[in-house]
Amino acid sequence: MNDDFNSPKTIATLFELVAKINTFATNNTIGKISEKTFKFLKDTFEGFVIDVFGLLPLMENDSDKLDGTINLLVQMRDNAKQNKDYALSDKIRDNLSRLGIQLKDTKEGTTYIIK
Repeated sequence: MNDDFNSPKTIATLFELVAKINTFATNNTIGKISEKTFKFLKDTFEGFVIDVFGLLPLMENDSDKLDGTINLLVQMRDNAKQNKDYALSDKIRDNLSRLGIQLKDTKEGTTYIIK
């Protein structure tokens, strides 16, 4: 509990998992793994996101929740940078970038643009 269950690293790992799930789904490469394994990956991801972190799928009017979630990740990244955990900081930035969220560091703080 001293490390808040290591949430930043868990979130970074979930970003990696969703990238793999999306790759299997969009490139029609599910055949490289069994349907059972693919379903297990999806269920595991959803279990962590929904049951552990309490995040629900976005509805069209949930932009405030999206902003809050991105701001939370930005804050976690800033904390990682302050703790000189540059690997985690870079991982959060890179994974957000893969999802179309570009971070920009300024003197006033970090801002983001959704592409």
